[in-house]
Amino acid sequence: MSKMKITIVGGGTAGLITALIFNERLNADIEMIVPSNIGIIGVGEGSTEHWSRFLKHIGVSKTKSLVRTKGTIKLGVNFQGWTPNTGNYVHHINDSYDEKIGDTTYILNKVMAENLSAEDIAGPELNKNYVYPGHEAGGTNQFHFNTFALNDFLTELAIKNNIKIIDDEITQVHKNENGISKLTGAKDEYTSDFYVDCTGFKRLLISELGAKWVSYGKYLPLKEAIAFGTKDADVYPVLTESRAMSAGWKWTIPTYGRTGNGYIFDTDFISKEQAHDEINFMYGEEIEIAKHIKFDPGKLDKVCIKNCLAVGLSANFLEPLEATSIGTSIQQAFMVMHKIRGDGSISPPDRELINTMTDGLMDNSRDFVALHYMNDNRSTPFWRMCSELPRPDSLMTLLESLKYKPLDAHDFCMYKSGYTLFGPTNFNLIAYYHGLLKSETCKLQVDGINLNLLPTFKIGITREGVLPHKEYIQRINNI
Repeated sequence: MSKMKITIVGGGTAGLITALIFNERLNADIEMIVPSNIGIIGVGEGSTEHWSRFLKHIGVSKTKSLVRTKGTIKLGVNFQGWTPNTGNYVHHINDSYDEKIGDTTYILNKVMAENLSAEDIAGPELNKNYVYPGHEAGGTNQFHFNTFALNDFLTELAIKNNIKIIDDEITQVHKNENGISKLTGAKDEYTSDFYVDCTGFKRLLISELGAKWVSYGKYLPLKEAIAFGTKDADVYPVLTESRAMSAGWKWTIPTYGRTGNGYIFDTDFISKEQAHDEINFMYGEEIEIAKHIKFDPGKLDKVCIKNCLAVGLSANFLEPLEATSIGTSIQQAFMVMHKIRGDGSISPPDRELINTMTDGLMDNSRDFVALHYMNDNRSTPFWRMCSELPRPDSLMTLLESLKYKPLDAHDFCMYKSGYTLFGPTNFNLIAYYHGLLKSETCKLQVDGINLNLLPTFKIGITREGVLPHKEYIQRINNI
């Protein structure tokens, strides 16, 4: 049987991840058409735990990835100034499930019921920037990346796995009744059984098949960002920093050799120049801006049409908060790889399912990001506006449930997707710190189960041989 052919147009993280995931499962010849002048957006530089799942799928160790991407360990996100009345907090929880007790979020609920502090819940080791060198990659499933090193690493893996990378720029998309029939580039023409659109905000292929953009702008008001690098930090935090600013928020991400930063803001309240001035004032010096990005948060109404699939920025984009982009691309690629048949086609029912599940995946991420803007920060006109933003119906349904109990896995069936990025523990923790989930509500729920079933919740450093984060990163890079 001859191999199917898959053509991915566009490079970047989404295209390379899709190529590598498909390559491990499918009997296919895979090529990528990537113009040499393509830019890298690079606004995130962070992952969710789905990155570890991707590495396991392609047979690459987390430690190797950490070294090759000039990465650092991420144990969560440190939110500063978002909720002035309740103080700073850390989002660090991942979901798991046990049949006897349901979501292990009940362990977290037990702690929240006792109305403990952010440090009590997260563990004081997060503030000491320690890691556990006796475990692979310091014992974590999440990482920070140097975006350019990440792209180089994934490109090398693709070439090693016989994925063909072609330097060309697509100038015309030809169509027939089956979808895309041919692509014309500046140098050559290309035919394939299945096409993947990873052309970013251009959406070069999928738009030709009638896909329409659905904006989340009324729920998520931030649409511009400036990104910049600063010198290597003396101490590597184990947390992404997300700091509230006058008209948005600023991220700080440590990587090996440099620190990635950016300010994402609402242009109704501040200009790019004013945002730059605010950054200069914060640092006490003139900061050179590396990138200025404009975007409209949202999703495609359909990511899979006939013989074409959109992945990454071509399919959806929110904002850098909670590092949704890489995780979404991974989940999409895993979802679709199970649906491609031997001739490179996807059946109409499966295409519909992919579109429905991707809708749910994106709406879940939208709701989780929107939840962060429901806070008591009224320090500036922007933050006062945030308290009055409309909320998606699905988020309002979850908020109604939170009046009576912490959320569990069954509350998320409305998303119609088995590939959601954020589950009950994620929502519960943010809601708790934003005053939307009360300690007494957690206590009432926890009192209803046999607490002997719960493992002991231990606070503090429980493993021997911890190292400062930066020292650990330096050690593994000198292997």
